[in-house]
Amino acid sequence: MLLLIDENVPDSVSDVFRSHGHEVRLVRDVLLPGTPDHVVAAIADAYGAIVVTWNIKDFRKLGARRQSDQTRFKRLGRLNFRCRESQGKARAEAMLSRIEFEFLEVQKLRDKRLMITITETTFTVVR
Repeated sequence: MLLLIDENVPDSVSDVFRSHGHEVRLVRDVLLPGTPDHVVAAIADAYGAIVVTWNIKDFRKLGARRQSDQTRFKRLGRLNFRCRESQGKARAEAMLSRIEFEFLEVQKLRDKRLMITITETTFTVVR
């Protein structure tokens, strides 16, 4: 998986993915601080990357499967955390095999975007 890690994601979460062989790029390394979310989404879409973020509100809108007349982000995946940042690493580790499984499953579909929300107690895939 290619993951684009948003500015608000703790390094410990990035390390989980990197240590399991996934390609990790940090927004702070490829864009200026404070870059608007739609620009981050455009970069992720261009590379077919999955944005890992705690910013569910904006990325849910930007990466929606159904948009009125704008389906501009056709390759943008998202992995939204909705838990305390201090729990991010533990939740990423606990859910990693499920994330990888779901990633492989969407590769069989026409729409290959992975869209997952992880909370303190749940794991939800949007199809």
